[in-house]
Amino acid sequence: MRGTGDVMGGEGEDRIIRSSEPAFRWLAGGAGEVRVYNIGKVPAELVWTGQGDNGHAEYPASAPRLTPNVPYRVEIRAGGAVIGEARFSIDPTLSVPDTLANRLVPVAKP
Repeated sequence: MRGTGDVMGGEGEDRIIRSSEPAFRWLAGGAGEVRVYNIGKVPAELVWTGQGDNGHAEYPASAPRLTPNVPYRVEIRAGGAVIGEARFSIDPTLSVPDTLANRLVPVAKP
């Protein structure tokens, strides 16, 4: 999936965004632990862990830089369980403006 169009996508589809600082939104709302994994490595490598609230979190500029054209998985955890996940990658050559809408990675129930 490109950085525009149907923001929820289908199962197994990747969200491709231009920015290396994605924003994550999950429909369950509430607070959650956010984990970003590099799934281009075997086993998957944990890149960053942070906190989100009100169903939203942003990848901070101070976190490790995400590499273009590498597949990543984001997991949202609450109460010890995964409540949402999504796959995404970075393509800095996309010809879309660097807006919040174009940085958004929607997170669906697993």
